Amino acid sequence: MSTDRSINGRTISNSAYFKLGFYTLLMMTCPLIAFFYVRNYFRNNDLDLLASNIRGAIAAVIIAHGVIFMFVYSAWQEDKEVTAKKKD
Repeated sequence: MSTDRSINGRTISNSAYFKLGFYTLLMMTCPLIAFFYVRNYFRNNDLDLLASNIRGAIAAVIIAHGVIFMFVYSAWQEDKEVTAKKKD
């Protein structure tokens, strides 16, 4: 089985698909976990439901942005490695 695929003249390795799957799983689970954890934390500390939900939503948005940043950063680093190999 080939480890690389060519789409429109551009070679894409299987590791790219695994990376995409990994970050997709992170994007589905981490914000949900953060939302419910933060909401329950503030709910147990005698905040009303609306305030707890707002804080949980803010935490989920911050985590989602963090996952997107990590994905973009890892893709950028991978692109720098490919560019360096082409120059050699």
